[in-house]
Amino acid sequence: MRHIKNIVTLIVISLTTFCGNAQLEVRDNVLNGQKAALAVLIAGLDVEKKLIGDSYIALAREEEKWRDKLNEIAAPEVGSVYGQVAYNVYIAIPSIVTRIENKITAIKILRPFYWQIKQLEGELAREKLYMDRIRDDTALGSVPGLVPRLTGGQGYSYTFTLQLFLRMKRIKSKLLKLEYKVSNLSVLTRVF
Repeated sequence: MRHIKNIVTLIVISLTTFCGNAQLEVRDNVLNGQKAALAVLIAGLDVEKKLIGDSYIALAREEEKWRDKLNEIAAPEVGSVYGQVAYNVYIAIPSIVTRIENKITAIKILRPFYWQIKQLEGELAREKLYMDRIRDDTALGSVPGLVPRLTGGQGYSYTFTLQLFLRMKRIKSKLLKLEYKVSNLSVLTRVF
């Protein structure tokens, strides 16, 4: 499309210069008709160019209006969900992990050759790895205004925080199940 416009422009310029000089000498009705048609086409292209420019300016103004309306505090519910995620990631879940580790070390001391301990330690290590990943993502989300700028807006910021919350809940439920298994294996919590 761009090449066609360039070719038409070249033809118009060459015809204009040629016809402008030759118009005094040659009076041809066909040639004058072609010249008029090309002048109308050029005028139409100029009008189209002006319309596109005007619509672009109007679109830029509308976008700026909406940008002013959407500020960083447009979604207050993100703060409560993010606060819950941060509390669980930095306070609640690490305490669950330390309780599980303490119970596993107690089981190792009292039952050194118990075969299920390695499996429980592997599950705990895997959940700790997942928690480290969530902690990194939470650190990314704690930079004010970074997530909306990277993802495209407040709705995406809420989605980002909600996804962190759901991942954290899954890990927390697995850790609670693991704590239940470890508590059932522990000699210290059993009543004989």
